[in-house]
Amino acid sequence: MRTFSSEGIILKRVDFGEADRLITIFTKGKGKITSLGRGIRRIESRRAGNVELLNKAKLSFAEGRSLPILTEAEAIETYSNIKKDLKKVGLAYYLVELVDQFFHDGQESYKTYELLSETLELINELELDKAESVIRAFELKLLSIVGYKPSVNLCVNCQSKLEPNGNFLSPEAGGIVGQDCANGSYLLKPISSDEIKIMRFAHDMPFAETVKIKVPVSLSDKLKEQMKYYLEYILEKQLASVEFSEKINRMV
Repeated sequence: MRTFSSEGIILKRVDFGEADRLITIFTKGKGKITSLGRGIRRIESRRAGNVELLNKAKLSFAEGRSLPILTEAEAIETYSNIKKDLKKVGLAYYLVELVDQFFHDGQESYKTYELLSETLELINELELDKAESVIRAFELKLLSIVGYKPSVNLCVNCQSKLEPNGNFLSPEAGGIVGQDCANGSYLLKPISSDEIKIMRFAHDMPFAETVKIKVPVSLSDKLKEQMKYYLEYILEKQLASVEFSEKINRMV
């Protein structure tokens, strides 16, 4: 039986049968993998704690008939500060859900693995009020990797310079649409010049530098809604982690 090993981040887990679990992992070398963890739900399983949701782990697999079989797991990083804070948990769930939705099994992307790993590390260490800028940067950089980067420097329709006011975000068009091109053929959402500037900075700045972007809460909330609108249009579905985070924010 062929075997292989890789480092990976646990994206999702689903109970399967009486004691097994389907585990979705984004690996460093082989991209997204859905594997079968046999007997992993049993109390005596040594692997269970190593493959908790969000963990980064060293993993070994055996080729199965339809799915790889998880044979060994050793946690490298558990992101304990995230797991102590419900709001940070909500942000981390959002990150892994985006990666899970944008990639299919067997699709590789070393850049995405490094981006997800670095983002989790930053959220683990940062104060919560600085995390939103990191999340916006993650969204834009992930969109760039998967080929859906929104055009934010010129009107996506006519390539003209954007005016200070009267611009719209259009996921259908693929970015910012200027006032002169805003007709009934696009799904349009008004967007301010300040929101556009933050989107430019968040995408273009080195990732670790995005924590220095200081954004007023009201502007941050508006930009969060813009990105939610854009992403859910592309994915053609609502993101469960967004609803989860909203529930947490109402409770805490």
